[in-house]
Amino acid sequence: MKNSLLILMILCMFAACNQSTTRTSRYTPEQIAALQIDSTTILSAETDSIITIDVNPFLKRQLFIDFDTLVNDIKLIPLETTDESLLDDINKIIITDSHIYIFDELKGGGLAVFDRNGKFIKRMSYGQGPGDIARLYDISFDEE
Repeated sequence: MKNSLLILMILCMFAACNQSTTRTSRYTPEQIAALQIDSTTILSAETDSIITIDVNPFLKRQLFIDFDTLVNDIKLIPLETTDESLLDDINKIIITDSHIYIFDELKGGGLAVFDRNGKFIKRMSYGQGPGDIARLYDISFDEE
């Protein structure tokens, strides 16, 4: 009886290990459709009401970061919002002279490509078909 129970437990462990561990999107297609993307309004950032917060009392030490020397320009680029261009759990963003590449986890993951004005170009998703990515772990960009 003990041997039968042990064999049954081992078989259950093998069955559990063979199940797919592919991550699915946390949103269903119905939930995405309920967002009513077509009626989305683009809001502009208001910079005249910026609030400065002194974090030194919380850190118990003097902390000063001079962002003026680190940041030359700030540009807000609203990304085009369509069913294809939705993003989820962004892992990495690379901005080049001509494109914005976003490695995210929507529908199991992939790479979304936008032009520098935020217009959606294409998505390369995980999958087994032509144009699909077998597995993506990281992205980088080389000028050459």
